[in-house]
Amino acid sequence: MKNLLKLSIMLAALLVLTGTNTVIAQEAVVSSSIEAGVSANISASALPGNINVDPPPYFVQTLPLQTYMNNNTNAVFVGGNGAVLNETSNFGVTGHSSPNFLAYNPGAQNSDGSIPALPAIIYFPNPVNNVSMLAGAGSTTGTVILAALDASFAVVAFDVKTITPAMQLLSVTWNPGIQAVVVVGNFTSANEWMVLDNLRFQDGGCTLGIDSDNDRLDDCYETNTGVYVSPTDTGTDPLNPDTDGDGIKDGDEVLGTLSNLDLPGMGANPLRKDIFIEYDWFIDSLDCANHSHRPSVNAVNMVAQAFANSPVLNPDGTTGITLHNDRGQGGLFTGGNLINDADGVLTGGVNSPEFMSHKAANFASNRHGYFHYCILPHRYNTNSSSSGQAELPGDDLIVSLQCFNSDTNVSHTIMHEYGHNANIRHGGNVNCNYKPNYNSVMNYKYQFPGVDNNCTPPGDGVLNYSIGDRIVLNENNLNENNGICGAPPWDWNGNTIIENGVAFNINSQDSGDCGGTFTTLTDYNDWANLSFTGLQDADGALPVPPEIIDCDNPAPEN
Repeated sequence: MKNLLKLSIMLAALLVLTGTNTVIAQEAVVSSSIEAGVSANISASALPGNINVDPPPYFVQTLPLQTYMNNNTNAVFVGGNGAVLNETSNFGVTGHSSPNFLAYNPGAQNSDGSIPALPAIIYFPNPVNNVSMLAGAGSTTGTVILAALDASFAVVAFDVKTITPAMQLLSVTWNPGIQAVVVVGNFTSANEWMVLDNLRFQDGGCTLGIDSDNDRLDDCYETNTGVYVSPTDTGTDPLNPDTDGDGIKDGDEVLGTLSNLDLPGMGANPLRKDIFIEYDWFIDSLDCANHSHRPSVNAVNMVAQAFANSPVLNPDGTTGITLHNDRGQGGLFTGGNLINDADGVLTGGVNSPEFMSHKAANFASNRHGYFHYCILPHRYNTNSSSSGQAELPGDDLIVSLQCFNSDTNVSHTIMHEYGHNANIRHGGNVNCNYKPNYNSVMNYKYQFPGVDNNCTPPGDGVLNYSIGDRIVLNENNLNENNGICGAPPWDWNGNTIIENGVAFNINSQDSGDCGGTFTTLTDYNDWANLSFTGLQDADGALPVPPEIIDCDNPAPEN
């Protein structure tokens, strides 16, 4: 127990670190209190607990909390002498656990003569890994600090909040084990009142050096809370190497990769899906005046916003996917660059010798397995009028819009070709194109016009994948009253009469699997079925080579 005296020194360090101007003379009280307060009665295990400061009726209202809690809980209050008061007192706080809270006022005196003043010190006989509590005050200004101390009483974590009447959560985590916590105030008002409540703590005992899911993060640090705090409190699942399911391991997103790719610096989050795309482009004067195929800031931002707005649920409770675009804009995003190509066209497509030669020369080797790679030439396959090509699934794609590279055309085609990398076809899960009830940018019907947002077949300019909410359409027996959503009606055969039992080919433009016959057409939930396995392609790493999808849908004029 003699090492407890180190607390005085560590608390002083904390005060300097946080800029706190709390009276340093209190440190003597802190060290003596923790030494005196830890009794022989501390052998109980520190199990998960929740103390809301609501003692039995016989508890004397102004008695220091220390005596009661030391005898009845696994948390030992060894300093601070806070008084348990009820909500009729004049501390003016909200959000506490009714009816009582733990109050501090150095201008008052407890029934035993002690002064209810901060700092408050709570010792745990056996270490815990997380401690949290509510703190606030009605007429006090400044900040309140919760500091965690390890077994040597070094400060290992702290949380700082502005003092407000609405009680706020203070929380500290240290998986190797918290031996004690200290609450101090940095007051900027004449009074130094403080209210604490709802102390919670969780059992410690985590053994460092165990990585059950082989993601380079210790199980101790993968707290499985769904909240990222720091590299030692990641909120990730210790039994799942890719908690958010985006094809990138948790350790790479938290620590950066072993090949020094700074994914956390680029904004990667282990609890929210991330996609990274590098764009390299040509400049040419084919078919029109000299022009660059570099995607504009607006074009890539349009795609990023579409992904951010997606309904995909993440482990941190948010929805959406974060798309990180590298068009050579600077900072950590310097991969995107101009390719000095002699003729402005690719003689082949993705995985062709020319494509792979450009990729080898312009795509950093440490990005394999993390970034998708997109080349924007004037054309591919020398003279193709296709708007693009991509692997399915995979990590390589081409956007080739000739002279028609407006922001709308570029953004819609990037999202279309990436969709193939994510294992989505022109009919969702089938090669059936132009389905009016497949409301996706993957559908040629909606690639450039954008998807429908008012339940009529024409596109309305919205950049999106399908969510799978359109009704099934049987071309042998169409009910025109139902349209594509159940309402409003739609005149499929164009005879100006809304009928039931109509037989009509409503996707006759399709030249593939379903355009020449009457069949049943279905929607598909693209967002729910995006696959992130394409990153593993790494130019031949997949056991089965990816399929190559040509997108023979010429871009409209700008």
